[in-house]
Amino acid sequence: MSSDTGLDIGRRVKAKRIAAAIRSLGGGAHEARQLSDAEWLLADKLSRQQTGMGVVRVGKADKPPSDVTRALVIEILSRPDDSPRDCDVPPER
Repeated sequence: MSSDTGLDIGRRVKAKRIAAAIRSLGGGAHEARQLSDAEWLLADKLSRQQTGMGVVRVGKADKPPSDVTRALVIEILSRPDDSPRDCDVPPER
């Protein structure tokens, strides 16, 4: 049984979404390591738009992804292929 919390699962989902957006722009792990806070925020916004989650919130300041989420994005982009790892596959019930 996995000990992942909801926060850990949410971070992995968000990281996969952002990694896909960075890849769609032709970027990889090297480029992700060099992104500024503003660029991370734009990558997050692009990823939400690409998945239909892009909602404009007036008056609410967005913040760039956390350092943990950034590290997960870079890990995902560093993988040689898109094969799922054991922790990415939901357990059978």
